[in-house]
Amino acid sequence: MEKMKMPLGLKIVVALMIIGGVIGILVGLIVPSVAFIGFYAASVVCGLGLYYYKRWAWYLTIGLGVIWTAMTLATNFIAVRTIIIPSEPIVIAYLLWKRKLFFEENLPPQ
Repeated sequence: MEKMKMPLGLKIVVALMIIGGVIGILVGLIVPSVAFIGFYAASVVCGLGLYYYKRWAWYLTIGLGVIWTAMTLATNFIAVRTIIIPSEPIVIAYLLWKRKLFFEENLPPQ
């Protein structure tokens, strides 16, 4: 059986989630915030789950992306009275496009 390769876009999403999550955790340790650390720890867990094509990671990443987008839009509008489009909708759209990767059975980890 031919080994399936992980799409480049998914590799980028996984890398950004893990790197961004680790940086967020480190910042959360400097400026203590349990919610901040928890959110970024969830980002690392999602990145690892997506790497292994876990269905729960797909759902969690979509959920966190929606929450993060709403928080970004709300805080930007309240703080600076402008609408800044966050990058999370791009990740959500990409994961929706590639959702079959997470719902097929017996996918080997990369």
